[in-house]
Amino acid sequence: MERGDGGRATGAIEVLGREDVWHIVAKQLPLLSRAHCSRVCRAWEEVVREHGLDYRVATLCGALAQSGGPAVKRRLRGPAAEVAEVRAVLDAPRSQCRDPLSAEDWLLQILLEAPRDGWLLRGARAVAMEFDRATQLLLSVVAGDCDKVEALAAGGVVAYARD
Repeated sequence: MERGDGGRATGAIEVLGREDVWHIVAKQLPLLSRAHCSRVCRAWEEVVREHGLDYRVATLCGALAQSGGPAVKRRLRGPAAEVAEVRAVLDAPRSQCRDPLSAEDWLLQILLEAPRDGWLLRGARAVAMEFDRATQLLLSVVAGDCDKVEALAAGGVVAYARD
């Protein structure tokens, strides 16, 4: 492997840690895969965390999409308060949909149903910021983040456009 200034290794690992590369790669990946990127190497873990992607929430959304709410609910383990927050989302009427939901749909469910002062909503808001700007607008509206909605709208985001 080629060596750069100061003996630091250059190459794939250094490229993976660049923020601009993360944006390109992340746009192509489903939510769960984005979360898994934080496990690839330290460089990507730092970039993912700097962007605010909450690994626990992204993984939960992925598990819900893959297995469904009832299966995940049976497997829940952890601190009682955290489990209670997840159960509150899973027990909400909107979460009882028979159709399979994507990880991104589950993220919306969490934004709508999670207790307002808990870890789950904080993590979901962080994860929501990883999406493209139009999706950010939708998620910000759902989350009730007026400041973010105004900022995105002022930046020219089009939430709905016809061909």
